[in-house]
Amino acid sequence: MINEMYMETNMYKEAVAYRKLGWSIFPVKKDKKPAVPTWKEYQHRHPTDKEVEQWWGAGSSNGIALVTGELSGIVVIDDDRPKYDITDGIKFPATVTSKTGSGGWHHFYNHPGHTISNSTGEVEKYVDVRGDGGYVILPPSENNVGKYTWSLSPEDDEFAEVPPVLLELLTKQVEGEVKARTTLPELVDLKDGEGRNNAMTSFVGKLLCATSPNKWEEEVWPAAQAVNETYEPPMSQNELQSIYSSICGIERNKRPSKEKEESLVYVPAMSHAELIAKVFPLARYTIEPFFEQGTMNMVSAPPNTWKSWLLFQFAYNIASGIEVLGKFATEKAGVMIVNEEDSARLVQDRLRLLAITEPDLPIYYRIAQGAKLTEDFIKPLIAEAKEMDVGVIMFDSLRAIHSADENDSTEMQEVLDLLKQISRENITVIFTHHHRKKAQFGGKNNDAESTRGSSGINAAISGHISLEEKDNKPDDSKYIIVRHLKSKVGEKLAPFDVGIETSENSVSFHYIGEHEEQNQAENEAKEAIIAALEGRDELLSRKDFLHLNVAGKTTIKKATIALVAEGNIRALKRKEAEQMGLKSLTEGRANELLYSLKLEEVRVLENPVVEMAAQLDYDF
Repeated sequence: MINEMYMETNMYKEAVAYRKLGWSIFPVKKDKKPAVPTWKEYQHRHPTDKEVEQWWGAGSSNGIALVTGELSGIVVIDDDRPKYDITDGIKFPATVTSKTGSGGWHHFYNHPGHTISNSTGEVEKYVDVRGDGGYVILPPSENNVGKYTWSLSPEDDEFAEVPPVLLELLTKQVEGEVKARTTLPELVDLKDGEGRNNAMTSFVGKLLCATSPNKWEEEVWPAAQAVNETYEPPMSQNELQSIYSSICGIERNKRPSKEKEESLVYVPAMSHAELIAKVFPLARYTIEPFFEQGTMNMVSAPPNTWKSWLLFQFAYNIASGIEVLGKFATEKAGVMIVNEEDSARLVQDRLRLLAITEPDLPIYYRIAQGAKLTEDFIKPLIAEAKEMDVGVIMFDSLRAIHSADENDSTEMQEVLDLLKQISRENITVIFTHHHRKKAQFGGKNNDAESTRGSSGINAAISGHISLEEKDNKPDDSKYIIVRHLKSKVGEKLAPFDVGIETSENSVSFHYIGEHEEQNQAENEAKEAIIAALEGRDELLSRKDFLHLNVAGKTTIKKATIALVAEGNIRALKRKEAEQMGLKSLTEGRANELLYSLKLEEVRVLENPVVEMAAQLDYDF
């Protein structure tokens, strides 16, 4: 039975089984959101075997989502009435059925072969439809409230046909005419009782239309929360926030703007003499020497490496016109922060911990509003920035504000061109971005090329700094290595260290000084050598460490000499190891040095530093 197989095997095997049924699937997180940059392509194609392995192999915690519609041949009725003790209304024919994590039911039906719309509460209160362009979560995935399980699995029962009484309500093709998608103006006249989600959409839409955008958060959102409490039961805060954010985006795009852009005027080319004679002002920086005014810039780091925190600190310094870290000059300007990854509460918490609480700071926020880099968003954003005298716009992060494939240079160029529209208005753009994953045992960081996605991103920016968090071994504190990777208008600074001071009520940063890069490389190699030796019965040579990508040849030599001198590892020649019956990972010369953590098994060299130094010219 499929049901039994799913319960007994891991998520990867379950995904493979669903794939064999001809279903188009993709991974989701516990909040039911896609765990891939875009899931819409899987409405038109099935995932490959390699994608399935990448998504659910190696102990992945991702859940499994089914793309409903014609490709998978499935229409799903999402019946949440049981959660609210409602048993009357439409009775659904027996078919393949699963119980959802929150206590409702998913009824799986054969797709009828023509387009089926998605709907929310239109068939009946608490009954939704997932057809073409929709998706549902499959067992045994888990969400934040519970686990999905099969009641009747695909091998326990047949897929029934969509009930005739519902077919006319669900299809877009009624008597050969395509039924138009319901729009916000059509929803405005809906009355309470015609669907909880629709009624709330109507209510929010009316208030937004009648209210200035700068009053939405303080007036419309509290009103929506209050009305929601009148329902029995009320919607979850996440569901209500989703409706509110969606309608905000629709209404914002409808706001009046310039009727038409002025016709493009073709400007004659500039002669060589004119260009040479032209006088430009001295280059000025938003933060000197990292980010020039009116350019596009990047702050990159691995996930959870203080990017957002430092971005808030930069915003405060720029808005106040004071030096960053007490060292790097700023040009005072208004700042706007576009953050689509965090909630307003989390942003407020971080600002308070950073002691950025002055009420009159010229900093403005767009938080969790569904912003995406499109022409319709960029144009009003630029207009708003000019109206508020904003000179810097920060995007945290780049990934959250576009749907392009970051590894596709053509798609990413469209995203970067939109950002360039902002910088061409002499507004500085600063965005955060993630790094690729590092190799298992570290190795040399590839600096600018370590940023995720197309190389076109690095080519387009004017300034780039990267962050790397490190532990300070003496006191277990943490610090950040800041690397100045790119500057089109000035010399790059040497890497420097920034200290982090944290307590229950505060977070702060301070400049430490220039980073000692070579010492760091050697220390990282020492840690990687110990990690490679832990749990091994075999002895390893320097060549073995090189093949494990611990570090380069010179760094490995220095690290092994230091570790033996410190007594952290032991070394002996290969011929002596063989005489003692000790095993080595690979073969080599008789006088080659081998290393181990097992101190009781290996003798100490009589003069370790001298003897090992004598091997420098022979080990590689």
